[in-house]
Amino acid sequence: MQSDEIDIIAIGPPGVRVIEVKHWSGEWIGEHRFDVEREADLVTSKSKKVGTTLRKELRKLPHVSAVFFLTQEAAKVKRFAGETIRGVTLYGWARWKDIIGLDGPRALEPQEVRRLSQFLEPRSAIAIDGGVRRFAGYVNLARISHIDPQFQV
Repeated sequence: MQSDEIDIIAIGPPGVRVIEVKHWSGEWIGEHRFDVEREADLVTSKSKKVGTTLRKELRKLPHVSAVFFLTQEAAKVKRFAGETIRGVTLYGWARWKDIIGLDGPRALEPQEVRRLSQFLEPRSAIAIDGGVRRFAGYVNLARISHIDPQFQV
């Protein structure tokens, strides 16, 4: 059986969330409601599989939710942004913090985040501490400025 394609798994203090990236326009969503519902069921299934897998490492893991990230311009998907379809909420660029639950309550401690990310993909070079060592074809990158001025949107 072919493995599920998962776009993004966000693991952080707010918990774990499966993010499905969609390039749907608002018009397409309105005209293809059945397809959107089917995709919501599929991403919910993926989030359940991720949750089951991660609970092998951390039994107290809270619910692993799934969301859609709509990449179209905010004006083109405004009507649907924030709507929940079969338990999956649709988010656009304007609510990017909500996609990963940044402002939500803390569900995981930093050591649990590290533990889960390493369990899920032990070979990955996850930059939990904010240090990026690889980007595109560049390797062995080193920070030249102080760590406090982080990127901001």
